[in-house]
Amino acid sequence: MLVSSPNGILKINIDGAFHESTSSDGWGFTVRNDSGVVMAAGVGNLEYVSNVLHAEALAMLYGVSTTMQMRCNHVIFETDSMVLKQVISNEEYHLSTLGVVFQVISNQENFNDCQGRVM
Repeated sequence: MLVSSPNGILKINIDGAFHESTSSDGWGFTVRNDSGVVMAAGVGNLEYVSNVLHAEALAMLYGVSTTMQMRCNHVIFETDSMVLKQVISNEEYHLSTLGVVFQVISNQENFNDCQGRVM
């Protein structure tokens, strides 16, 4: 079931997958407007990823980058990773191995209204 976002707010759905045996990942995101229409999407894969949190964070980073290029500053993130939601909203993790990625995601000055939901 597609759930639309409030008026004027874009919704970014993100997901990542991690393959431990190859240290590779797959990631993807969609950006939908308040009517549920896809405005942008992206997918990809990377080698040398450390864990599933790394994969999820990269998916969110690509979604953030895309919405910034679209000059959007009201977004809702949806992820299936409770851990990712926790680490981007807590500065304690900014000194971790993936801290730079978490900082870039959580410190976007262009986002006036940014919410996270775990679906």
